[in-house]
Amino acid sequence: MGTDLPPTISEILGIKDKAAAKKLMDLASAAEHYARKARLGEESIQYAHEIKIDAGMLLGGYLEKAEKHPPGPDKEEDPCPAGRDLPPTIADLGLTYKESSEAQLLARLKAEAPEQHEAVRSRSSTRTSSRLTLRRC
Repeated sequence: MGTDLPPTISEILGIKDKAAAKKLMDLASAAEHYARKARLGEESIQYAHEIKIDAGMLLGGYLEKAEKHPPGPDKEEDPCPAGRDLPPTIADLGLTYKESSEAQLLARLKAEAPEQHEAVRSRSSTRTSSRLTLRRC
């Protein structure tokens, strides 16, 4: 039998890769900022924040599973043998190192400390305090 769980926003929008997750995270961040500035109410701000956190968690999951780009070029060996393309860098994906780190933290939180993930999602905890919680584990 099927479950009665509602579809997630990523299922509704068909988020299937890093670029789409990043775009959703950026849109949700902009929506959260606009909701605050336009004083649309706490419910609108919270909804946009939840979507931003969920998109960040998805992005972090994609980043954790992705093939890593090798570090800078080695002078003795060619890191990219003929016929092989290098995976994109974090910058190629339009991410900063901080965004990448926070997205991967959200993915780890969801897996290792779901209650802390919900606290971040509901804005009762910050990602910084969550990072400290994961370090203690």
